[in-house]
Amino acid sequence: MENLIKKILKEDLGYWGVEDNKMGPKLDEDSKGENYMFFSNLKQMRRQLDIMINEFDVNMVNNTLNNGHDWADDKISESKTNIDSVFDFFMNNLKDEDGEYITDMLEEK
Repeated sequence: MENLIKKILKEDLGYWGVEDNKMGPKLDEDSKGENYMFFSNLKQMRRQLDIMINEFDVNMVNNTLNNGHDWADDKISESKTNIDSVFDFFMNNLKDEDGEYITDMLEEK
């Protein structure tokens, strides 16, 4: 568990662009736009979710939730509701007046 904590802290420091005594958000070229904080927040949430899903021990999480920390489950549920709302908002903006998706507004990867 200690190695996992060190790994998370190291990734956090790298994410925030900490080099020696310099500190500030590390932004790549495509995230420097007008709404960079929106995209930066999405990236951080994804990184943290990936760690919780792929790195956290399921038994540790279950034990923690079952031992008086069920508030964490409530926070995740509330966050999911908020993310669903934002996602639905953007998805609805991808529809034309007939309710069909405007596929040229979707970025192809």
